[in-house]
Amino acid sequence: MCFELIPRHHNIARFRMGRPFPLEPLVKDSLGESEYMLRVYKEACHWSSFTLNYIEWTYEYFVLDPPVPINCPIQGKYKFIQTGQEAEKYVFKMPNGMTPRPWLQVLCYHYWQTNIEACLNDPKILKLDVQKCWRLDFAGRPISEYDVTDNYIACVGFWMEDTKSYLITYDPSLKVSNRFRCWVYQRLSMRSFAMSRSLGNRCGKMQTAESSLPKKAPPYAWS
Repeated sequence: MCFELIPRHHNIARFRMGRPFPLEPLVKDSLGESEYMLRVYKEACHWSSFTLNYIEWTYEYFVLDPPVPINCPIQGKYKFIQTGQEAEKYVFKMPNGMTPRPWLQVLCYHYWQTNIEACLNDPKILKLDVQKCWRLDFAGRPISEYDVTDNYIACVGFWMEDTKSYLITYDPSLKVSNRFRCWVYQRLSMRSFAMSRSLGNRCGKMQTAESSLPKKAPPYAWS
């Protein structure tokens, strides 16, 4: 069996395994050990040995733990819409708990919006808010208690394979089994993306940027 290892990129080490080839003692005796091993190497490491079918030719990967954050491939400020399983959707939460003193009650009316951003002051972190009040004071500052970011997601690696773009993120606030998540993303236009997050820490072979069903691995998609 031949292993193909790609040099580490960011926090990602990618690899794949070929088909196993049986040893043939009679052929080995007739060719000699060195000639026989060279022949087996050429057969086992040929590109066709890694093409098991039209799906099982892609690479598996290891992720460094704990990872070192890198600049996110998606930069800017966006609104998003979540679709898919309710249990896997991002929800509003208070990262630091209740405030030590009461906040002024601010009515947002129709100013509620979702928000995800990775800006120049912190390009390695995706800041995600499910509910963000966009009412501002005279100086353009948020005036409600909902200006605190709900989720901080670190980007730790990205690559392209089989015409699909992959992203690995890390959220230390989650339990250990779900801290790493795999995404498939696609730019739809200059101002919009489609993204699909996996149920676990690996993307499915059939997963696309618009997948939202468990049978294809992601619990939901968003755009």
